[in-house]
Amino acid sequence: HESSTRTFLLFDSFLLSTVYGRRLQAIIELNEDPRNS
Repeated sequence: HESSTRTFLLFDSFLLSTVYGRRLQAIIELNEDPRNS
């Protein structure tokens, strides 16, 4: 059970990092949009 839980936590952290990464990128693009135009 420990190995499966560890894998789940690893996958969960990867999923969270991906979601936050995309959200951060979207925020950055929104913030840079007015400056570029």
